[in-house]
Amino acid sequence: MRVITNITDFPVDSALGSVVTIGNFDGVHLGHQRLIGRTVQAAAERGLRSVVITFEPHPLRVLLGDNGPCLLMPPRRKLALLSALGADVTLALPFNRETAELSPEMFVRRTLVESLRVRHLVVGYDYAFGKGRRGNAALLGKLGREHGFTVEELGPVEVEGRIVSSTLIRTAIADGHMEEATGLLG
Repeated sequence: MRVITNITDFPVDSALGSVVTIGNFDGVHLGHQRLIGRTVQAAAERGLRSVVITFEPHPLRVLLGDNGPCLLMPPRRKLALLSALGADVTLALPFNRETAELSPEMFVRRTLVESLRVRHLVVGYDYAFGKGRRGNAALLGKLGREHGFTVEELGPVEVEGRIVSSTLIRTAIADGHMEEATGLLG
């Protein structure tokens, strides 16, 4: 597994496309693990490279400053956990105000299509991206048809009837329920 922080360092191979998943992956919890596991599996099924895209710093920390969420783990630990899940490449893209202004269409064209040669994209049920969080699975499906990739949307992971999320884990930690947080983190 290779971790890169600059998209220009992405291994170029004109014959090899990629299966990609995208997210902040704060905490690398059970839901994140399912997304990445499916990405690795889909890549193996297709004979393609598996790629995990995350952002540093967390986009909400850039957009909201100190009002953004507390991180569940430092970036270095997150990258180590992502690496352990078996994807071929983890791409930790820098996130700044300029990135926040990119339209979903521009992000898809530049990053997914031109740089990563995406053939299949795996996203979570609540994934949103691009300026104003306008991008979603429906828009990705449309863009996929235009650019020649498929989109797979995974449903939520539930534990004891509750959807696993970084917010739920932060709440468990804030309430002192460490065993619950540990279980949700897997």
